[in-house]
Amino acid sequence: MTTVDEQDVQTPDQIFPRHKEDNPFKFSNSTLARREKEVIQMQKDYPLVPPIWCYWLWDMNETAEPGEIKDIVDNGKWEGPSKFKNAPNGASKEGCGVYTTEEEFLEAMKKDFPEPPPKLKPKKKKLK
Repeated sequence: MTTVDEQDVQTPDQIFPRHKEDNPFKFSNSTLARREKEVIQMQKDYPLVPPIWCYWLWDMNETAEPGEIKDIVDNGKWEGPSKFKNAPNGASKEGCGVYTTEEEFLEAMKKDFPEPPPKLKPKKKKLK
Protein backbone atom coordinates (compact mmCIF):
# COMPACT_ATOMS: atom_id res chain seq x y z
CA MET A 1 0.00 0.00 0.00
CA THR A 2 1.32 3.44 -0.89
CA THR A 3 0.97 6.45 1.31
CA VAL A 4 0.05 9.85 -0.01
CA ASP A 5 1.58 12.95 1.47
CA GLU A 6 -0.78 15.91 1.97
CA GLN A 7 1.53 18.10 -0.11
CA ASP A 8 1.01 15.82 -3.13
CA VAL A 9 -2.78 16.16 -3.11
CA GLN A 10 -4.18 18.75 -5.50
CA THR A 11 -7.34 20.68 -4.79
CA PRO A 12 -10.09 20.88 -7.44
CA ASP A 13 -9.15 24.53 -8.07
CA GLN A 14 -5.61 23.46 -8.90
CA ILE A 15 -6.81 20.75 -11.26
CA PHE A 16 -9.55 22.84 -12.87
CA PRO A 17 -8.62 26.51 -12.52
CA ARG A 18 -11.52 28.97 -12.46
CA HIS A 19 -12.19 31.20 -15.44
CA LYS A 20 -10.74 34.68 -15.12
CA GLU A 21 -12.52 37.41 -17.05
CA ASP A 22 -10.42 39.16 -19.67
CA ASN A 23 -9.15 42.59 -18.75
CA PRO A 24 -7.29 43.81 -21.86
CA PHE A 25 -7.26 47.44 -20.69
CA LYS A 26 -5.78 46.46 -17.31
CA PHE A 27 -8.54 48.21 -15.31
CA SER A 28 -8.20 48.12 -11.53
CA ASN A 29 -10.73 46.21 -9.42
CA SER A 30 -12.46 49.44 -8.40
CA THR A 31 -12.71 50.54 -12.06
CA LEU A 32 -14.18 47.15 -13.02
CA ALA A 33 -16.76 47.47 -10.23
CA ARG A 34 -17.69 50.98 -11.41
CA ARG A 35 -17.89 49.67 -15.00
CA GLU A 36 -20.28 46.90 -13.98
CA LYS A 37 -22.51 49.32 -12.06
CA GLU A 38 -22.62 51.87 -14.90
CA VAL A 39 -23.23 49.24 -17.60
CA ILE A 40 -26.16 47.84 -15.59
CA GLN A 41 -27.60 51.37 -15.44
CA MET A 42 -27.07 51.77 -19.21
CA GLN A 43 -28.97 48.53 -19.81
CA LYS A 44 -31.87 49.84 -17.72
CA ASP A 45 -31.88 53.16 -19.59
CA TYR A 46 -31.54 51.57 -23.06
CA PRO A 47 -33.11 48.08 -22.87
CA LEU A 48 -33.06 47.51 -26.66
CA VAL A 49 -29.30 48.06 -26.95
CA PRO A 50 -27.37 44.76 -26.76
CA PRO A 51 -25.41 44.48 -23.49
CA ILE A 52 -22.09 43.94 -25.29
CA TRP A 53 -22.53 47.33 -27.01
CA CYS A 54 -22.92 48.94 -23.58
CA TYR A 55 -19.59 47.40 -22.52
CA TRP A 56 -17.91 48.52 -25.75
CA LEU A 57 -19.23 52.06 -25.36
CA TRP A 58 -18.12 52.24 -21.73
CA ASP A 59 -14.65 50.94 -22.64
CA MET A 60 -14.38 53.44 -25.50
CA ASN A 61 -15.38 56.31 -23.23
CA GLU A 62 -12.99 55.22 -20.48
CA THR A 63 -9.93 54.64 -22.68
CA ALA A 64 -10.34 57.51 -25.19
CA GLU A 65 -7.91 60.40 -25.18
CA PRO A 66 -9.26 63.65 -23.69
CA GLY A 67 -11.30 65.41 -26.34
CA GLU A 68 -11.36 62.42 -28.72
CA ILE A 69 -15.07 61.68 -28.23
CA LYS A 70 -15.95 65.38 -28.50
CA ASP A 71 -14.02 65.48 -31.78
CA ILE A 72 -15.89 62.41 -33.09
CA VAL A 73 -19.25 63.98 -32.27
CA ASP A 74 -18.43 67.53 -33.44
CA ASN A 75 -16.88 66.46 -36.75
CA GLY A 76 -19.32 63.62 -37.46
CA LYS A 77 -16.52 61.10 -37.95
CA TRP A 78 -18.82 58.13 -37.35
CA GLU A 79 -21.83 59.44 -39.24
CA GLY A 80 -22.92 58.20 -42.63
CA PRO A 81 -23.29 54.72 -44.03
CA SER A 82 -21.27 51.94 -42.48
CA LYS A 83 -18.42 50.48 -44.45
CA PHE A 84 -19.55 47.10 -43.09
CA LYS A 85 -23.01 47.25 -44.68
CA ASN A 86 -24.25 43.89 -45.98
CA ALA A 87 -21.83 41.91 -43.88
CA PRO A 88 -22.44 38.18 -44.42
CA ASN A 89 -23.05 37.43 -40.73
CA GLY A 90 -25.18 40.51 -40.00
CA ALA A 91 -28.68 40.12 -38.60
CA SER A 92 -30.06 42.51 -41.18
CA LYS A 93 -29.32 42.84 -44.87
CA GLU A 94 -29.30 46.60 -44.36
CA GLY A 95 -26.56 46.44 -41.76
CA CYS A 96 -26.68 46.67 -38.02
CA GLY A 97 -29.19 49.06 -36.52
CA VAL A 98 -30.45 50.15 -33.15
CA TYR A 99 -34.22 50.18 -32.89
CA THR A 100 -36.04 52.22 -30.28
CA THR A 101 -39.28 50.23 -30.43
CA GLU A 102 -40.20 46.63 -31.04
CA GLU A 103 -42.42 47.71 -33.96
CA GLU A 104 -39.46 49.40 -35.64
CA PHE A 105 -37.44 46.20 -35.27
CA LEU A 106 -40.26 44.02 -36.65
CA GLU A 107 -40.69 46.32 -39.67
CA ALA A 108 -36.98 46.04 -40.47
CA MET A 109 -37.16 42.26 -40.16
CA LYS A 110 -40.22 42.10 -42.45
CA LYS A 111 -38.28 44.09 -45.04
CA ASP A 112 -35.36 41.67 -44.91
CA PHE A 113 -37.36 38.48 -44.51
CA PRO A 114 -40.77 39.03 -46.17
CA GLU A 115 -41.95 35.42 -46.02
CA PRO A 116 -41.76 33.05 -43.10
CA PRO A 117 -39.52 30.03 -43.63
CA PRO A 118 -41.29 26.99 -45.07
CA LYS A 119 -42.45 24.45 -42.53
CA LEU A 120 -40.77 21.12 -42.82
CA LYS A 121 -43.10 18.15 -43.08
CA PRO A 122 -42.08 15.09 -41.13
CA LYS A 123 -41.17 12.14 -43.30
CA LYS A 124 -43.59 9.27 -43.16
CA LYS A 125 -42.03 5.98 -42.28
CA LYS A 126 -42.85 3.06 -44.51
CA LEU A 127 -44.19 0.09 -42.65
CA LYS A 128 -42.83 -3.27 -43.70
